[in-house]
Amino acid sequence: MDKNLFSSFYLYKEHKQLICSNARVAFIQYKDFRINLLTGDKSFEGVDEFVNLLARFSVDAYENEPVVIHLMYDFGFHSVDELELVDSNKPLAIFIQYQEAKKLRGKTTVTDENDQFSLTPLDLPNFNDYHKKFEKTYRNLLDGECYQLNLTLPFYLRSSVKLGPQEYIDRLWGQPEKVG
Repeated sequence: MDKNLFSSFYLYKEHKQLICSNARVAFIQYKDFRINLLTGDKSFEGVDEFVNLLARFSVDAYENEPVVIHLMYDFGFHSVDELELVDSNKPLAIFIQYQEAKKLRGKTTVTDENDQFSLTPLDLPNFNDYHKKFEKTYRNLLDGECYQLNLTLPFYLRSSVKLGPQEYIDRLWGQPEKVG
């Protein structure tokens, strides 16, 4: 498994990156089991054990070790006692507890600034498909089927320069005025 796990957040007001690294605990939670992202081991700890773990943390408390939690949409079925509606092989959450966090200004990696970074489209949604999906979701919105939605389609791009994950982030967040 990947030992170079990290999370990076852009702190807009400070124009800095918060980089959390050196994961101590990392797993992806499913309904009836979890997979350790550091070792690849599977353990049969269900979503109730995960909720008990979350109860130990408070949003307004300071933690010595930063914790990053990603809750998937289907995790909401737990809170309305409808967990049986969730496919057992669908991830519900990702939990990572890091040992380090640093705030950094500017780029965090050293790359050749002369590299002409660009992204070439490999596969893009066509307008007709997008328009059909837009019309359908718009009708559902007007009919009261939902109150909020994000209509997204996959884009596949190729970089002109080989970059690691943090280097991509540096390129994307390198100009604070363009973040977002």
